[in-house]
Amino acid sequence: MSPNRLPRRLLYSELQEGRRSRGGQMKRFSDNVKLLLKKCQIPPGQLEALAADRLVWRDVCKDGLVTFSINYDQEAEARRLRRHTISSPPTAGPRCHICGRICASDFGLRSHLRIHNRPSSTSYHSVIVNLDGLLQASKQAIYTALKSAFNGLQFRR
Repeated sequence: MSPNRLPRRLLYSELQEGRRSRGGQMKRFSDNVKLLLKKCQIPPGQLEALAADRLVWRDVCKDGLVTFSINYDQEAEARRLRRHTISSPPTAGPRCHICGRICASDFGLRSHLRIHNRPSSTSYHSVIVNLDGLLQASKQAIYTALKSAFNGLQFRR
């Protein structure tokens, strides 16, 4: 490849320019290409030699993409496990006055207290069980059972 062609200038411009200045640099195109080649386990120094033979280059790219996808999947699984690991419960913080659970923050305590303010499903369940037993009874017995279960709410007869 002649030295004035764009692909050669992009891939080898770092050697002509020398070192980059210190500090956090923005990555150039060639930096990203080299990073991807390393992730695919393709040596960037042998890029021209590998690309010269089309069959060898095809096999190298195919093997590189397979190793890249395997490594990517393993790293993604490791990141997911780190995100979803159960950390130890907090030892200090606001405590629920109802059940004694220790929350990590005041906001967490407020969210936790909402659980205690929900109507329990056992009262509704017991009304249904009582109604099953009263199906043979009169309307008045069902009305009194409902009235006692819901503590004086107004019902139409």
